[in-house]
Amino acid sequence: MKRKWLLVEVMMLALPGFALGELRGDLNGDGRVDLLDLSILAEEWLMSDTYVQFDGSGRVTLPDNAALNPGTGDFSIALWINRAYRSGAQCVLSKYEATGNVLYEIITYQTGAVAVYLKNTSGTFFICFDVTLIENTWHHLAVTWDRDEPILGVKVYLDGLFVDGESPYGVDGDCSPSGVLTLGSGDDPSFSNGFIGAMDDIRIYRGRALSGPEVAALYNAGNGRKAADGDFTDGWYSNLDDGSGVTVSGRKIVGGAASDHDGTINSLDHVFWTAGGIPFLSEPEPSPPYLRDRWAGLIRSRY
Repeated sequence: MKRKWLLVEVMMLALPGFALGELRGDLNGDGRVDLLDLSILAEEWLMSDTYVQFDGSGRVTLPDNAALNPGTGDFSIALWINRAYRSGAQCVLSKYEATGNVLYEIITYQTGAVAVYLKNTSGTFFICFDVTLIENTWHHLAVTWDRDEPILGVKVYLDGLFVDGESPYGVDGDCSPSGVLTLGSGDDPSFSNGFIGAMDDIRIYRGRALSGPEVAALYNAGNGRKAADGDFTDGWYSNLDDGSGVTVSGRKIVGGAASDHDGTINSLDHVFWTAGGIPFLSEPEPSPPYLRDRWAGLIRSRY
C-alpha cells in the first residue's frame, strides 16, 4: 500500500529552532524528550513514486475515445486516491456528453463517502455508497459495473475489500458519453467542487467487471505495481509518473491493440506532479485532529 505520507507528516512538524533533519519533544506521549532523525526515513522518500496532485481548481482532460466508455458492456475503474478535506462534494473523475444526458462520474464527500453517477437516455442512477475515504490517507478505490448482475450490478471496493453495492436500476443500454474524460473536476460546477488531493495509477477496464480477487490483487500489489498493456483487452490506463510538463501519458487498448492516448493538465499552478510526498493544500477542517496523537501514532508505526 502507499507509504509516502510517512515522511511528509514528520516534516510538517519541523519548527524554527530545531536542527535540520531532527525533531525534539515528547513525540510518543511517554513523558520523555525524543529525538527523531529524519534521515532514517530517507528510504521511504526514495521509494515513493510520482503521482499527480490537485488543489481544487485544476483538472486533467483526455480526448473522447471508445476505450473510455462503458458502451453496452461491463466496466471497471480502479485508482489510488488520497483526498484532503473540502466541504461539500468533490468530483474525482467524470465523462459527460455535451447535452448532459449521458455520463458517468465518481464523487466523494466531506464525510469520506463515495457516490457513483450513471446516466443515459434510458434513465439515471445515482447513489452514495457506504464507504469512507479517510482524509490525507492513501486508499485503493475500485468501482465495477456488471451488466448481468441483477442485484449488485455496481460494486465499490476499498483497499481490496468489497464494501457496498447496488442495482443500477433504470440505466440500460448504451452508455457512451461523447465528451472528454476529466480527472479532478466535473463538467457541472454547480453540482460538485474540484478535487483536493492526489491520484495515482488510474485504470479503466472496458468490457470487464473486475472480480473481488482481481481488485484485492491490485491493492495488495501496492503503488509499485504499474499497469501494462497486457493487463487489458480493452480500456485505458495511466501510471501518472511523467513527473513534469502538462502531458499525462496514457495508453488505450482496443481489441488488444495498444497505442498512446494522453491527457493534458489545464494548469500547472493547480495540478502538479509530486514525488515523495509534498503535502497538498486543503480547506481548514472544522475540528482539526490533535497533533500529538497523530505523531504518537506515526512514531509507533515506524518503530
